[in-house]
This record gives sequence, C-alpha cells and structure tokens, in this order.
Amino acid sequence: MKVFISYRRDDSQIASQSIYEALMGEIGTDQVFFDIDDIPYGVNFKTHLDRVVSECGIMLVMIGPDWLHAEDAQGHRRLDDPADFVRIEVESGIERGLTVIPVLLKGARMPAANELPESLAEFTFLNAAVVDWGADLRAHRERLFKVIHRLRNGDQHDAAPHRESPRRASSDGRPRGLRLAAVFGVVALAAIALWALWNTEQPNEPSITSLDGLEVSVKAPKVERGLPAPTLNILGEQAYKAKRYNLAVARYQLAIQKKPDYPRAYGNLVLALNRQSKFKS
Repeated sequence: MKVFISYRRDDSQIASQSIYEALMGEIGTDQVFFDIDDIPYGVNFKTHLDRVVSECGIMLVMIGPDWLHAEDAQGHRRLDDPADFVRIEVESGIERGLTVIPVLLKGARMPAANELPESLAEFTFLNAAVVDWGADLRAHRERLFKVIHRLRNGDQHDAAPHRESPRRASSDGRPRGLRLAAVFGVVALAAIALWALWNTEQPNEPSITSLDGLEVSVKAPKVERGLPAPTLNILGEQAYKAKRYNLAVARYQLAIQKKPDYPRAYGNLVLALNRQSKFKS
C-alpha cells in the first residue's frame, strides 16, 4: 500500500520534505509519492495525479498555518480554484476511498466545513495527526509512522492517529535528561542550518560544470553534501529568494550532481546563473 503526500510548497515544504525522507526510510522509496516534479512533461497533471492517487491506499495531507488561506498571484484563495492541485489531490483521495490523514504542522488547526469548498466538506471530519516541530518531533513522527505501518498491514483497529495538543503529546514519561538532550539536539541542528545559510566560502574544493554555454564555478558548503537532491533544491530556492545567488547556484549544482535527471533543479540553476551574472555586471 503506497502513501501519497499532499502539501503546499509555500506552506509546509521543508516540514513535508523531512517527513517524506523519514518515511522513505521506513517503507521504501518506491512506496511514497511526494513531489509534482515527478509528473512527466506534456502530461495532463490532473489526470496524472488522479492515476497516482488511485495507486495509493493512504494519503497524508500536510497542513501548515497557511494551507487554508494560501492565495494565488491574483489574490484569490487557491482552494476555491477547481484546478488547484492540492484540492484535486484531496478530492481524488476522498472519492477513491483512501485513508486520508490530515497532518497538522506548526500549530495549524483543522479547517471547519464552512471554510472549505463543498467537495471537501467531508475532510473536516477526518481525525488529524499532530506533528509538533520541536522537541517532540521524533515522538510525533514515530506515532504517525506506526499508524501507517498498521494500515499497510491491514490492521484497521486503533490505527487512527489521536488529536493531541503539543502539551499532552510531550508528556510521554521520558527522563528529563533525555528531553533536555532532545532540545539541545534541535538547537544544534538549527545552528548548523544557519551556519550553512551564511557560510558560502569553501576555498579548497571548487566544483565546475557547464550548462547551456554558461560556465559555473562555485564552492559547495561541506555541511550540505550529505543532503538529498530535493532538500538541496529547496535550500537553493530559499537562497535565491534571499538574493544569495552564489549559494543558490552551489545548492542547485549539488542537487544535480546527486540526481542528474532533475529538471526543476536544472531550471532553477539557469535562473540563478542569470541572476548571478546580472548581479556581477
């Protein structure tokens, strides 16, 4: 039984990516559908998404603080658009009878029925899992994965995740020392991420490639070399938005080295190189 992960890039991309990577380690890379980058060129994306959903038995709907009210470039709410890909995914999952599990991230709440399109009214009554992005992340994520394992094994009894506030979920009886260690671990990871964002200089190990006549010579941060290609692409997009084009180029290049067949990273790299060239001139 495959798992489909539905999410909005602007709402919960990094959190969803983290759960996706951990879930792949649990059930295998070919058992999880995550990114619309996997949709072939020239294919009707609505038809493709519906077909992929039909091959799955479980859908995780990642809901961050902006999932409900996310807007398009014209200022219209995306969920009100019948062509919104998140709406299409959830509608298809409900219509096909998948086990649809809302996953509440970063303090998000379940939407009320009157806040959703009529086609998604049933969604508000689904029991949601809480994944708190803090010291209890691992415990919350493991609880969600246990539910997925039970569903994949055909055990419907007690398979539904419980809605718990972060305060209740954190009262798991762990010794205080372990809880403090978990907190320090999260702080250490955050420090490493910040260091990676600001540290663009690695003078000893340049990496050179050529793309459509553009010559690339950038230095890749060592701390990020173990990250998978999708995560590197996400970090590259963040650097690009911050106008840190050298860092964006380095991350896109690393993503392509790890996953040569990655059209989104190639496209992002071209954009970053053009911006980099204009910035230098």
